[in-house]
Amino acid sequence: MTCIIGLLTDDRVYVAGDSLSQSAHRKTIRKDSKVFQIDKMLIGVSGSFRVGHLLMWGFNVPARARRVATHQYMCTTFIDAVRHRLKAGGVLEKEDGVECIIGSTSFLVGCRDGIFAIWSDFQVAVPSVCNNDPAFIAIGSGGDYAMGAMYAYLKTNEVKTRADCEAALTVALEAAERFAIGVERPFVIRSIERTG
Repeated sequence: MTCIIGLLTDDRVYVAGDSLSQSAHRKTIRKDSKVFQIDKMLIGVSGSFRVGHLLMWGFNVPARARRVATHQYMCTTFIDAVRHRLKAGGVLEKEDGVECIIGSTSFLVGCRDGIFAIWSDFQVAVPSVCNNDPAFIAIGSGGDYAMGAMYAYLKTNEVKTRADCEAALTVALEAAERFAIGVERPFVIRSIERTG
């Protein structure tokens, strides 16, 4: 129950999300954010806040070898380190014999080389770029609404500045908040430069 959306432009990568925590009988606006930065990566978690806490504190982003492509690094070295951290934190389970993150938790990773969706079975998805639009991807109960709103926004508005990108992300999160169960403000938007 959430919405996390990532946006990749020529000069920045953005990860944004809502602040609601929800169980069967209670909802709470959380101060501890679902979207955070570790090292030179932005992470946004949909699902267990415990998974986010384990990544936020005590997870060391592994170094990437020079000649290893980013997607290959994410699928191997990065995921191996994430699995090790989450296993030590007790948040992995077996579903049909496959090791997964508890509660179908997934998360987005934004770095200077791209944005990636990490699904609960540790597969790494990379959004494609169509018609020279910025790449974007969303997860959580509001993900589909956010994707549709982002697509429409990019088709009808120029997105050149940081303020433009933040406006697009806000509209996408507002659509998720309006139509999905379990998405509420305040919205958190973080970004990092793609250079350096």
